[in-house]
Amino acid sequence: MYIDSHIHFWQLERGDYYWLKPESKLLYRNYLPEQLLPELTNNQVEGVIAVQAASTVAETDYLLDLAERHRWILGVVGGFSPLSPDFMAEYDRLRQRDRFAGIRIDGACLAAVHTAESDLLLTQLRKFADDQFPIDLLIRTHDLDNALACLAQVPELRVVINHLGAPYYADEDDLGKWSAGMEQAAQYPGATCKISGIITQAAKAGTAAADPYIKKLFACFGAERLMFGSDWPVALQGGGYEQVVELFESLLPASLSEADKEKVRSDNAKAFYLK
Repeated sequence: MYIDSHIHFWQLERGDYYWLKPESKLLYRNYLPEQLLPELTNNQVEGVIAVQAASTVAETDYLLDLAERHRWILGVVGGFSPLSPDFMAEYDRLRQRDRFAGIRIDGACLAAVHTAESDLLLTQLRKFADDQFPIDLLIRTHDLDNALACLAQVPELRVVINHLGAPYYADEDDLGKWSAGMEQAAQYPGATCKISGIITQAAKAGTAAADPYIKKLFACFGAERLMFGSDWPVALQGGGYEQVVELFESLLPASLSEADKEKVRSDNAKAFYLK
């Protein structure tokens, strides 16, 4: 069985998905729980974590409403900025809602660690650490230094790096920088990583290009701090849900025990988001 740690839902008429454009014909349509459920049933997925697709409090509430109606949505990761003036009030309010399981922060926000907003950012991160509240990091290789700077200041923070840190697959220079950053991130016991996004992000290089990255992640984090994610429906640009699962399974090290596979398939996501 799987727990899918990274899916999205969106309803275009809500109006706050500014990154979705009509020219993206596959993605520029509604994607709702009813469409995903058959895929979950067919692939033995018992539950999902819904991750923000819009950087608004309103979308976080929308996803939490979906989770109330569809109990297999086990948790919701919202996407509003910890640098906004009303952030803490909204955070405290949402903590009272069932299944509010995390907040996603992007590389632009983490860059504030080197600006005049550094004190505000670190204050909010310390609050998350005190609450043991999960944080998703939407970053690329060039953002790892800022993420590490934040972790150095708040080492007890519980973070999960999305999509392997979105490396530039088959770029040898990037692989070296990414590997060094991941080695440092793994030194923090609260840091984890999602094996997600590969079917679309590695498409140009070929999905086999992900193999050295996966090997590095297992060497750094071990089976205890990695988790499966599909990135549906964005992943549809590279293949169907079953293909995502097949690719994930093909990338797992051959030496991995069945018990360790279960950790990556489901147990780690439960422990990170649902405890």
